[in-house]
Amino acid sequence: MPRLESFEDLWDVHETAAYLHISRSALYHWNYQGIGPRPIHMPNKRVYYKRDEVKHFLAAMIKAPR
Repeated sequence: MPRLESFEDLWDVHETAAYLHISRSALYHWNYQGIGPRPIHMPNKRVYYKRDEVKHFLAAMIKAPR
């Protein structure tokens, strides 16, 4: 698993949804269903995603058979 080197390695909900070309509500729904990249819940109630995990998730989705 990739190590978190700095806060710059994290994307917020807006950045993650934009990268995946989905709405923020779709991303929240995926989280609720346990689909998609694993969220990181901060004490201030903000949600972030590791950039590398988001990219790996998208690559796996592109390669997945139908």
